[in-house]
Amino acid sequence: MNRRGEYFLIPGLVCLAVFWRAPFVWFRTDDFAWLGLRLEVHGLRSLAAALFRPEAEGTVRVLSERLFFLIFSSVFGLHAALFRWFGLATWFLALGLAAALGARIAGSRAAGIAAAVVWTTSFGVAVPLMWSSAYNQILCAFLLLAALYARARFLESGEKKWRLAEWAAYLAGFGALEVTVMYPLAALLYTWCVARKKDRWAWALLVPAVIFGGIHWLAIARPAGEIYRVAVDGRIAGTALVYVRNALGPDGFPGRWAIGAALAAFLICRLWRRDAGVLFPVAWFALFLAPVLPLPNHILYYYLTIPLIGLAWLSGWALEGAWRAGGIARALAIGLAAAALAGSLPQINTDTAEWLERTSRMRMVVRAAQAAAAEHPGAALIFNGVDQELFDTGFEDEPFRLFGVTRVYLAPGSQDLRGSERFRISAADATSMVASGEATVVEAPPR
Repeated sequence: MNRRGEYFLIPGLVCLAVFWRAPFVWFRTDDFAWLGLRLEVHGLRSLAAALFRPEAEGTVRVLSERLFFLIFSSVFGLHAALFRWFGLATWFLALGLAAALGARIAGSRAAGIAAAVVWTTSFGVAVPLMWSSAYNQILCAFLLLAALYARARFLESGEKKWRLAEWAAYLAGFGALEVTVMYPLAALLYTWCVARKKDRWAWALLVPAVIFGGIHWLAIARPAGEIYRVAVDGRIAGTALVYVRNALGPDGFPGRWAIGAALAAFLICRLWRRDAGVLFPVAWFALFLAPVLPLPNHILYYYLTIPLIGLAWLSGWALEGAWRAGGIARALAIGLAAAALAGSLPQINTDTAEWLERTSRMRMVVRAAQAAAAEHPGAALIFNGVDQELFDTGFEDEPFRLFGVTRVYLAPGSQDLRGSERFRISAADATSMVASGEATVVEAPPR
C-alpha cells in the first residue's frame, strides 16, 4: 500500500468500525423539510428561489443543503442509505486530507494518520455522520481541507494548478457553510507557521470572505427569537469553555482535563523549542470555533466538527512524539489515548443507537402511511399510538406531504403531546371521518 492510500484507508476503516450504524440510519426532523424542497420547484424561477432563498437561521447553503437534497431526493426519493453512504464517502475523503496535512504539520506520516483517527473517534462528529441535515459540516470540512491541501502542494511545488485548486475548493466552501470565511486566516497561518514561506497572493483570499461576510450580515435578515440572537458580551467566554470541555471529551468524562493538560504541556514544550508550527493546529481550532461563540443560546456539539480537526492534529503530533520518546512518555500517551477512547466510544455508541432506534420507528410510520395513502387515495391519516419521542422525530416537519398527504391528525388520547396543536381532532370528528372513509387510521410502532 502506498502512503497516500494509508491516509484514506486506515482512518476510513476505523470510522466504519465506530460508526457502523450510520448507513442504516433513516431521516429525522429537518431532513423532511429539505426533502420537501423539490415539491416547490416547478420552473426556473421557483428553482432559483429554492436554491437561494434564505432558510433556517438565515442561511443560503446551496451545495450542502439545497442541491444535495434536491438532487438526492429527486433521484433516490426516501431511500436514506444513498444519502448516508454519500456522506460517509465525503467524510472518508476529508479524513484522508486531514491525515495528509497532519503529516506535513508534524513532519510524520504516523502523526497524520493518528490525527485522522482521533478526529473520527471524537463524539462531536457523531451527529453529522448520522444526520443528512448536518451534511453541511462534512462537506465544508472536506472543502476546507482540500483547499489547504492544495495550498500545501502549491507551496511545495510552485505549480499553479494547485493554486487554482485551492481557489476552487475555497469558493465552493461558501456554498457549504458560513465558517468558510475563516479560511483565509488559516491559509495565511499555514503559510507562515508550517510551510514557513511567504505568499503575498494569499492575501487575495480575504476578498471573497469580506464580500460574503458583508452580504450575509447586511443583506440577509436575521431570524427572530432568542435562539439565534447574536450576543457579543461576557457570555462568549462561558460558551467557549463549554465547547473546549466537550472537544476534550463528553460530559461526565473525568479524563478530559488530563488530556487537556497533556496537550497544553506538549504545546508549551514545542514553543519552548521555538517550533512555530505547533501554533497552527491551535489557531485552526480557535478560528473555526469563533463564529459560533456569539450564539450562547444555540450551543450544539456538532459545531465542533471542523474545529476538532485542529485538536486532532495537535493530538496526533503529541502521540507520535511521545511514542518516539519511549519510556514514561510513551506509557502516558497510551494511557491517555485509551482514556480518550473510553470516554468517547461509549458516548458514540449511545448516540448512534438512539439515532438508529428513533429513525427506524419514523421509517416504519412513514412506510405505513405510504401504504395507507395508496390504499385510500385522498383520505386523511389519523395516527394512533404516537408518543412524544416519535412525534419529535419528524411530525412537525410534515414528512407525509412527500407522498401527497396533507391532512394528518393524532388520534384522540395522544393529543396532549408538546407542539401537537395543529394535529388535533375531536373524538367525534375522528369517528365520523373513519366511518365515512374520509380518513384511515395508521398505527404507530411501539418502542
